[in-house]
Amino acid sequence: MLVIGWAVAGAGIAFWSVIWATTVQTQIPADLLNRVYAYDVAGSLVAMALGRSVAGPLASVTGERPLLVFAAVLGVLCAGLLLAVPATRRLRLSS
Repeated sequence: MLVIGWAVAGAGIAFWSVIWATTVQTQIPADLLNRVYAYDVAGSLVAMALGRSVAGPLASVTGERPLLVFAAVLGVLCAGLLLAVPATRRLRLSS
């Protein structure tokens, strides 16, 4: 199960990375692109560091399995909420 989960997650991250980079480059005006990308990278790095910092203490309080289940449910919920936004589903290539 773990290998299958990581394979699905890896494929999802690879797909998302390409779509995100393409969307940012096509939807953000060229004069703002560097700033937006810098905020994107900084926010991602902060979020990863924060998540890794709290994962251990949370796992010791809740247990590993409940924390992993919670993280998986939260990830699916966030993806679902993003897809529920009509502007996300109707995003088209801007000219």
